[in-house]
Amino acid sequence: MRAISSENSKNTYSVLNRSIFLLTLTMGRTIVAEERIQKYIESLYASKQQWFVGLIIGQITGPRDYAVHLVQTPEPDEAESDQSDTESSKKKTDSMLPQRLDELDEQWVVTHAKQVHRLLVGGLDVIGIFAVAPPDSLKNAQAKLRQILFAIHKTFAKRQVVSGVLSEFTDRVLLHICSHTRKLTCRTFDVSDHKSAAKPAEWKYQPFVDRWCRLNTKLAIEVSIPVPTASQCQTLNKQIQVGLTPFCNKLWTAAGLVDGQVQPGDSQLDTPDDQPKRGRHKPAQTQHCFNVNLLTKLPCSKTVIMPSVTDCSASLVVRGSLVGRAYIHSKATVLEAIRAIKTDVIRSLISRCELLCEEILQTEEDQDPRVVYQSPVRVFGRLGESPLTVCDYMFQDEDVKDSIDRCYELLGLNLTEDDLELELERIPDDNDIVTADSTSSRRSSDCSQLEPFASRGRLRTYLGVAVSGAVALVAAGLSYVYLNQN
Repeated sequence: MRAISSENSKNTYSVLNRSIFLLTLTMGRTIVAEERIQKYIESLYASKQQWFVGLIIGQITGPRDYAVHLVQTPEPDEAESDQSDTESSKKKTDSMLPQRLDELDEQWVVTHAKQVHRLLVGGLDVIGIFAVAPPDSLKNAQAKLRQILFAIHKTFAKRQVVSGVLSEFTDRVLLHICSHTRKLTCRTFDVSDHKSAAKPAEWKYQPFVDRWCRLNTKLAIEVSIPVPTASQCQTLNKQIQVGLTPFCNKLWTAAGLVDGQVQPGDSQLDTPDDQPKRGRHKPAQTQHCFNVNLLTKLPCSKTVIMPSVTDCSASLVVRGSLVGRAYIHSKATVLEAIRAIKTDVIRSLISRCELLCEEILQTEEDQDPRVVYQSPVRVFGRLGESPLTVCDYMFQDEDVKDSIDRCYELLGLNLTEDDLELELERIPDDNDIVTADSTSSRRSSDCSQLEPFASRGRLRTYLGVAVSGAVALVAAGLSYVYLNQN
């Protein structure tokens, strides 16, 4: 055997170093897709449609991302511009789907992503988009798909500024699926950087959702929002969002108790001792559930806050109780789990207010200050065959079929009434609702000093905005909206 000289050894070591360096540069993120997704992609190949585009729903973590569901974006319909989602689902017109993938309307996909985002519980997010098309179409549409990915992030970023929930991970997934060769090409983009180039990523299938943990919480909310006179020309939704921002920031910094105990943030939520080992002949692992209590910080008694006077045209009161739910991967830390449930509560709060404002604008041109408005209640439904759930929001005049139709249209889920959890929140009855007159009389002593403003013809309105239906087991949880104009 010939010995390797010192010079050859150095050259070999140098080449090895360069190889390792190049390998490090080319390696990207890993996206672990649930095995059920593979069957869904195979079903798309059998379709006669030339191309598809849709959303990737999953969870973003540090070392890797998880994809749990793929949903095709519905075809645009002429009825969508003039009718509500429920009406358009009943009356379909000719398809407006463009012939080429690169001619797809960007705003249509963004709108679908926004509506889907409302239906996701904590821990789940729109982590990217996918496209199924012939190779030439995918090549010509690369710029368009990248543009759509960045537009979705821009829309979500606006909501994150309002809610105070800022994601520390900004890589999003773009999955190309060739309908001819059935080859999958996965890339990621840093959507926080408009100059970001595509980075290769690994897409692999693996079962994992059965081992995920579920987090539950219940939260009572009462927030008073003064509306300055300078902001009275803003929309109702904008006024609510601005007023809720301090509360959302306070909630994001709240402490969390897991099953009534304070645990270190860097400790693993679901310890290996609690995870039964799965053998060949052992039953599948049951989902672990944890109850989380959120505790906001009280102001320090030593802190002196100087009073200030603000000229206000209205006072909004956000009051109610809501149910929160989140899912987290099996190796998540306590801090990740608490952030997931906080994200769910804040997202649900913002979504309910948005839906309520949209409902008011659609149903009434002239708002009657004496009419009571009730916010939608939250219901949960199974995410396909997985143990995960998504949510929907039902108004009082809607039935279960409306919720089932929305889940099918937006998420592609075939649900039945048995798949829905309908009893966690309820519509308040007459005994729950606090009328405008009773609230006005209760505040008469506080408002007597404001009578000179009223005599000058200035509008003084008390507006309570419901954040949810009352939790069935919490009698104090109210859900109402009232207007009282003096």
